[in-house]
Amino acid sequence: MTQLTNSSSTSSTAVILRDNSTQSLESSNSNINSNKISTAATSSPIYVEFDPLDDLDEHGHSDNPLHWSTARKKLILIATIGFCFLISGCSSAFSQGQAQMVSDLDSTDLLGELALGMYIVGYSISPPLLAPLSEELGRNAMYQISYTLYFLLFLPIALARNMATVVVCRFLQGAFASAGTSLVSGTISDVMAAGRAKDTVVALFAFSAVFAMGLLPIPFGWLIVYDARSGWRLIQFIQMGMAGVWAVFLFAVLRETRPHVILLRKAAALARSTHLPYTSKIQKPALGQLLRVSCCRPLEMLVREPIITFFSAWLALAWSFYFAIIGSISHVFGTLYDMNQGQLAAIYTSLVVGVSVSLLFNFCVQDKLYARKLDIRGPEARLYAAMLIGPLLPIGCFIYGWTSYSYLPFVAPCVGLAVISCALFTIYLAATQYVMDAYGPFAASGVASLSIVRNLCAGFWPLFTNTFFDNVGFQLAPTIIGCAAVVFSLTSYVLFFLGARIRSTSRFAQHLACSDDNGDDKDKTPSQPTQSTESV
Repeated sequence: MTQLTNSSSTSSTAVILRDNSTQSLESSNSNINSNKISTAATSSPIYVEFDPLDDLDEHGHSDNPLHWSTARKKLILIATIGFCFLISGCSSAFSQGQAQMVSDLDSTDLLGELALGMYIVGYSISPPLLAPLSEELGRNAMYQISYTLYFLLFLPIALARNMATVVVCRFLQGAFASAGTSLVSGTISDVMAAGRAKDTVVALFAFSAVFAMGLLPIPFGWLIVYDARSGWRLIQFIQMGMAGVWAVFLFAVLRETRPHVILLRKAAALARSTHLPYTSKIQKPALGQLLRVSCCRPLEMLVREPIITFFSAWLALAWSFYFAIIGSISHVFGTLYDMNQGQLAAIYTSLVVGVSVSLLFNFCVQDKLYARKLDIRGPEARLYAAMLIGPLLPIGCFIYGWTSYSYLPFVAPCVGLAVISCALFTIYLAATQYVMDAYGPFAASGVASLSIVRNLCAGFWPLFTNTFFDNVGFQLAPTIIGCAAVVFSLTSYVLFFLGARIRSTSRFAQHLACSDDNGDDKDKTPSQPTQSTESV
């Protein structure tokens, strides 16, 4: 293996040559005399790798994101997960001013529900495009572009004079906001090695999304009580201010984390200074192929992979029910208990409690079971919590429906809401981590399949929620939802006992098994460029 070192006053760069001969090159900041290097060695590309772990820059940092300092990683993770928190809360905070907006714009309740749901629909459209673009431009650039557009779109919504403007801008805002979920998951993979620490960060990342949907509506509900005429516009301006403040922190701490992009930029800098054919050790397909993979593979896995199909259906149902229940809070509690908007917003506290209990259960029980049973069960060890807590989804629906009477205290249906929230987050986290473990390098496409179906279904449910509850009844509507949830709750049990057998027939899983079998051979030939076909 050829090891060529380019040393400057600040750092050294390790590169790999194809001809497997050994030589060393010392250079300063001045131009290198290329005649000192053999023609045979320089006729082929020089593949750039990350610097050795003990080779740090003047700030004490490695160029490999996995080896960055803990402080830098924490700042980046806090900034990006905070982005996820803001964009998730935006989906439900809008509902607090929805009735006032419909009245102010002289529109209909149906269009108001459409404006609420289009944000979630936008979520499902852009992730397949963000992955290949992050390969070309880098994650940092995509964060800056998507976050800026998400931030700016608050303005036309706040100043809208008709519902069409609100609906279109909500859709576009949701499309750009989806970077807060799709790109953040990739950033976590870039800076965190597999292990318990990464599992904890992934759990907190998922928690931030569901937690924000329950938390942010609470203060904005009271804002509507304070400003009964244009409070819905003030909600948009306040969220714009929150996003602006967070943007300062986000852009200040963000660094490029995509390995391929880092190595490409490193190779380009070396090529300019040395006039040698440096290139990235990690090679990627062309943009067209990346687009085909990002757009087609999730749909292929959705149709051809039973595990993805079942989990997508289960999550789509659970997510749709969750948004249906959230959408019914103002209608049900307002009708039964004659609450004002601030009191209705306080009901969302039950959702916050439920998801917090679920997170604690994951840390205290699920993680320990996973560590003990991983060698025996494999990826199916991720499903213990889903089997134990998942059945609470229909139970929560039954509690919510059967206690929705004006002569019962409002706390009773709130208990049902907390149980629903607890079960939903458990299912969501278990499904995501299971797919990540089971499909390895294809996990991004598998998770994308779950996301597309889940958000499409959840985005259109608000259109029918109030009509459904009015026509069927406040008691029967959640009961019907609960009965359907009972059937899909069996998914975790089926996959726990039959998941390994199902995966054995999977083309993607077989490819992963072959890769594992050949892992030692790959490790012995680091001079060959590796190709990344899966974008996270």
